[in-house]
Amino acid sequence: MQFSKRTDSELKSSAPGVTTPGVRRSMADLHPDASFPVEGQPDWMVVTDDAVWVTSSNVNHVVRLDAATNRPSLIVTIDKPCSGLAAGFGAVWIPSCGAHALVRVDPQTGKIVAQIPAGPADSEGGITTGDGSVWMVTSKAGLLVRVDPQTNKVVAKIAIPSGSYVPAFAEGAVWITSTERDLLTRVDARSNQVVASIPIGPQPRFLTVGAGSGMDPQPRRWNDFSRRHENQSTGGNHCCRHPRNRWRNCLRGGIRLGDSL
Repeated sequence: MQFSKRTDSELKSSAPGVTTPGVRRSMADLHPDASFPVEGQPDWMVVTDDAVWVTSSNVNHVVRLDAATNRPSLIVTIDKPCSGLAAGFGAVWIPSCGAHALVRVDPQTGKIVAQIPAGPADSEGGITTGDGSVWMVTSKAGLLVRVDPQTNKVVAKIAIPSGSYVPAFAEGAVWITSTERDLLTRVDARSNQVVASIPIGPQPRFLTVGAGSGMDPQPRRWNDFSRRHENQSTGGNHCCRHPRNRWRNCLRGGIRLGDSL
C-alpha cells in the first residue's frame, strides 16, 4: 500500500468526487431489487456470505437481512449498538455504547456468545478483523485493543495517537485515522507496535481499503489514501438491495455505502 502526500494548494484545487468516465455513476441510475423495513434508525452495517447485518441504536436492535428471502430474519437486542460492525471467525462483532463492551453474536442463531469488557472509544468509530484477531479503539486518549476470538479476551493493548477512532485492516497491519492529530497510523499485526504515523488532510475519520490503497471519504483528502463519496437524500428508514448484491443503508438524509459495493 502506497501513499502520496499533496500540498495544501493541491488539496484546495482538487475538485471533490470521481470524474473518470465509467467510474462515477449517478445514484439515480441505481435501482433497488428489494427494500427491507427496519425499525428505528438503521445505521452501521456489515455484509456476510448470506446476509447483511444492520444496527438500529435507538431501539437497541441489530437486524439480520436475509439475502435469500429478501426479508429481515433475526433481531438481536444489544444495548445501544454503535461504532461499526464486523464479521469474522464465525461471528458478528458488535460494539455496544450502552454496555461499554464488545458483543459476540452467533450469526446463525442470533444468540450472544460472549460479552468482552472493552467498550468503543466513540459512537462514531469502527471495528475490524484481521490476522486472527478483532481490533477496536477503546479510549479517546489513544488505545487500540486486540481481541483473540479463540478465548474472547483482550490479548494486547497498543498506544496510538489520541483522537483515533476508526481502524481498518490491510496488508498485515491495522490502519487508524486520528481525527485530532490529522494522522494515519500503521500498527504492525505481528509485533503489536506502531510502525508509522503519516500526516494526511484535516480531521480524517472513516476509511476503507482496496485495490492496494486506502480511502478516507471525507472532503478534500486528496492523495492515494483518500477519495470522497457522494450523499443523496432518500428520506426513508430502509435497507436497500441493488442489482449484483450491492447494498445501501438508506438513512434519513443520506446513503451509507455497504461493504460489497
